[in-house]
Amino acid sequence: MTAPEVRPWERQDGETELEYEAFKGYVYQRPPRRLAHSSVKHGAAQLSELYNRWHWPERCLAYDRHVQRIRDDEREALLRQDAKERMAKIVGVLETTGEIISREAAKLLRDSLEAEASGLLKPADLNKLMNTWITMQRLIHGESTENVSIEDASLKNLSVEELLEFQRLRAKLAGDDDGDGQGDPH
Repeated sequence: MTAPEVRPWERQDGETELEYEAFKGYVYQRPPRRLAHSSVKHGAAQLSELYNRWHWPERCLAYDRHVQRIRDDEREALLRQDAKERMAKIVGVLETTGEIISREAAKLLRDSLEAEASGLLKPADLNKLMNTWITMQRLIHGESTENVSIEDASLKNLSVEELLEFQRLRAKLAGDDDGDGQGDPH
């Protein structure tokens, strides 16, 4: 089993505790860092010598990058949590609205059956109600609420035979069993 690698801002092999304390006094300062503020136990000449011998600028850069990565990760985690909480609220509202729509539709159906009368709800209103409910269900499940058609393909590059095959396939998709584009003659 190998010993874990010593990170640059940690105490280095051969660095005394007193030297490391001086480094910590320097690295924990806010930039721009000042040697004069890093240790009360060392003079300016000693600090300058430690600064060069123990490569303080490189170690500080590594430390600053490490701290920035931690801050970035924490910020991203907070943003993800905020997005999850907002989405949960939206889903809650959509589910509640869906329940209301469902309950109101059930009342209308019950009233219509009991009264044996039609016209309690206009077809256009029923259509709007159903479209709203379907849209909400799609939103809750993270699905698209728009019908998107892909019309990017350029047909001008197809041969006559390919165009006929394309027409036959479209007719088949539309429910024309013969695939001749003419529909059912009966």
